[in-house]
Amino acid sequence: VDPVSSFGNEEQKKRFLPRLASGERLSAFALTEPGAGSDLTALRTTARLDGDDYVINGEKLFITNVVPGRTIGVVCLIDDSPAVIICDLPDQENDNFQLRKYGLYALKHTYNQGIVFKDFRVPAANLLEPIRGNGLTIAYHGLNLGRVSLCANAAGTMRLMMASMIPWAKFRVTYGEAIASRELVQRRLARMAAMIVGCDALVEWCSQLIDEGFRGEMECIIAKIFGSEAQKEAAIELYMKTHGGRSFLHGHMFGDNVHEYLAPCIYEGEGEMLGMAFFKSLVKHHGVTYFEPIGKTLQAAGIKKPNPMNPAHAWALRKALVPYGKWFLREKFSSKPKAQLPSMPGKLKEHAEWAAESLQRSPMEISSTMQKHQLKLADRQCRMSELSTRIQLMTVALCTSLYAARQNDEVLQAAADVLCQDIRRQLSGRRPSDSYFRTATKLGEAIADGGFKSIAGMHVDDIMMKY
Repeated sequence: VDPVSSFGNEEQKKRFLPRLASGERLSAFALTEPGAGSDLTALRTTARLDGDDYVINGEKLFITNVVPGRTIGVVCLIDDSPAVIICDLPDQENDNFQLRKYGLYALKHTYNQGIVFKDFRVPAANLLEPIRGNGLTIAYHGLNLGRVSLCANAAGTMRLMMASMIPWAKFRVTYGEAIASRELVQRRLARMAAMIVGCDALVEWCSQLIDEGFRGEMECIIAKIFGSEAQKEAAIELYMKTHGGRSFLHGHMFGDNVHEYLAPCIYEGEGEMLGMAFFKSLVKHHGVTYFEPIGKTLQAAGIKKPNPMNPAHAWALRKALVPYGKWFLREKFSSKPKAQLPSMPGKLKEHAEWAAESLQRSPMEISSTMQKHQLKLADRQCRMSELSTRIQLMTVALCTSLYAARQNDEVLQAAADVLCQDIRRQLSGRRPSDSYFRTATKLGEAIADGGFKSIAGMHVDDIMMKY
């Protein structure tokens, strides 16, 4: 639906959207290939113009919702450039269109199959032609929507986990007391709530940007990575450990869905690969503006190992270095304007100020890293990933503190405070303080007593194997 509604011409919209809106045709989007997942430069599916048709050949893999009789967008190469063609699949497999079936632990409630196209003909009028960009522009637009949806789904899934944890924690008695009164369980509930609030904040932020017409590509990457990692942590470290051995009983929500909880770390883009893509987008303008002219000057002068103490090198670089020098001096010595924040509760304001100031300081660290590694930076994946994670987490803290400050809910605001403390401690390497433990356990106790309003009334399965 999104490719046609966002990039289709008027004739294509009239032809496809009514049937998709009515449910007469259901849709899918075919991007991934056996050799092209995170690396979309490895796409091999092609479409060749033959009269009034394109003839598609190639194979797709891990395509959700694809069955005969559906309408799908296919990413393929036309004259070596990525493009998207809308295909009405036939009602049955044939010599030109076949499905490749396989077992898949995750996505059990959907169809997920491979597609093999062999001389599959599609009307040339079905080609989507974006005003700017190519087929990957269309694909990324849809991925942005999918990534923020993933984060929203993670928030909902963690709410289900929390709703299941509380009655069990009140029922399960060890050493004479319900485990709901134990600090470790209370901290788990607090951490779960913190991650839920973080996901909610990111979903609101990204959705608003997209609704206002922004691409939101980098913002949605943050939401996808945070949401998928939060859901993974919640499932393994909080939900499973609280339910103990019963987690693995047939019919238990954890055991029945563990692959569903983990798979979001992979689909819509594997987290660390996305993190590097985020970093490359972040530094692109700086590199093109300041470092690319220096590199071209060095290449023209035949200088392979520049030495600023060498007069000949300094002279060759005198013009190319001026823009970067001005930027460096301005960044190093100019005072940064203080972030203009709305009225906020004290703790949340402190977190927002920390995040804003940390983000303002980050350009110098990033630029120094670019200067140090130069053209080899692309191979320094660990450093790129680490820096990317830092920027993402600072952004999560800023977004979450601002979001929570707008909510009239003390428990929600306490959860946001816990998340921001967790992030700051992760980035600083400090140990948790006694004050933090008191804050987290107090929050967990409030949640166990029904204080987390957004799980009120949620259906909870019966406790298994009562005693």
